Amino acid sequence: MNRFYALLVLLLTFAQAWAQRGIPVPVHNRVTINYQDYIVYAEVMRSGQSVNPSEKSYYYWFKSNDIKRTRGDYEGKLLHGAYTEFYPNKNLRAKGQLRRGVKVGVWRSWHPNGEFKEIVRWKKGGRVGRYRMFDEAGDLVSTGKYRDEKLDGVIRIYRGGELVEKQKFDNGVRVVKRAKEPREKRKKRKAAKAEKAAEKAEAEAAKSTENRPEGETKTGRKKNKADQQQASAVKKADGRQKAEKRDDNTDAAVKGKNRPEKRSAEKQARTEAPARKQKSADAPGAEPEKKRKKETAPN
Repeated sequence: MNRFYALLVLLLTFAQAWAQRGIPVPVHNRVTINYQDYIVYAEVMRSGQSVNPSEKSYYYWFKSNDIKRTRGDYEGKLLHGAYTEFYPNKNLRAKGQLRRGVKVGVWRSWHPNGEFKEIVRWKKGGRVGRYRMFDEAGDLVSTGKYRDEKLDGVIRIYRGGELVEKQKFDNGVRVVKRAKEPREKRKKRKAAKAEKAAEKAEAEAAKSTENRPEGETKTGRKKNKADQQQASAVKKADGRQKAEKRDDNTDAAVKGKNRPEKRSAEKQARTEAPARKQKSADAPGAEPEKKRKKETAPN
């Protein structure tokens, strides 16, 4: 019987050890730091582990019973794991996670009375995305967005839970709109601007008139235009006269070319006329032309 109970205890112990075989052994060391206004419970990396720091990230590390915060490097044990702060009255003050010295995930903070103070997301050691801030009564104070640890976009300001103002930020710099100018002042400024522009235009016109030749004035331009039109008409008339003269010369040349042929034909006709008359007179039975004319003449 005693052997049976001893074997049962041995089996139960072995089963428990086997069940816990897959549970990882914690690699963190816990530290507790008592400050004057709050208490910190944090987990740090084991000795011998190191990280290649980035110049863009803030690192939280533990040394000489204090938590330090530096950008781009560290000299101590990096915080790694859960991080919790408490008020002296044991209320939560802040809570979040760190991974190899940098904040990650959602971090929450509280007022001493237990109301939320801020809710913000961290990534690679910098605040990113939407955030919310509250007053001690739990009412919303402001909402907005972080980009690379800097405010960006529209930030809404609340008072008593009601929206009272909107502010615009660009890469951490507030964009301030110029105050609206009073109506009367705006009118005076526009009138002065228009008067100044008119004076400038008048001065330029006077300067151009002084430097312009006489014919370039308004009256001179009209006169020049009339003169140009008259000159153009004279030029066209001269052109027509020259064209007509050219045509006459061409016709004369053509007539002169054909004139010798005409003269030769007339000469030949005059030469041949007496011969034809003589031939007709010598023909038998032919009567003289004058006699025929007398006989055929009417009584």
